[in-house]
Amino acid sequence: MNGRKPIRSRITKDRRMVSRVPARLNCHFAYDGASYEGVIIDLSLNGAYIASKFLPPKDAYVTVNLMPPAAKNPIILEGKVIRGGSTVSDHGSLSRFGIRFNRQSLELLNLLASLASNR
Repeated sequence: MNGRKPIRSRITKDRRMVSRVPARLNCHFAYDGASYEGVIIDLSLNGAYIASKFLPPKDAYVTVNLMPPAAKNPIILEGKVIRGGSTVSDHGSLSRFGIRFNRQSLELLNLLASLASNR
């Protein structure tokens, strides 16, 4: 290795089996009988990273409902919160959390293909 250290980046540290796609999609998610607004920051076949004013607890099950641009029907995704945290800024408190989907769908695959082609 000629004495050089290997280059390490977020890409080499990322152990996901599928790639995430930047999304910026408005959504609603349900937890414990209530509905909350959020924005999907990035999306993959296995999960999503969501920003919201509400942070569901780790291991909670949520149902995400999103209406992508040019879609005829909403996409409904169910999953489990695997991580999350909150920050405070001049604009108030904002939470972000990651969910792992229970299953994959053709609608999600089509949405990811559309988002990837628009980058």
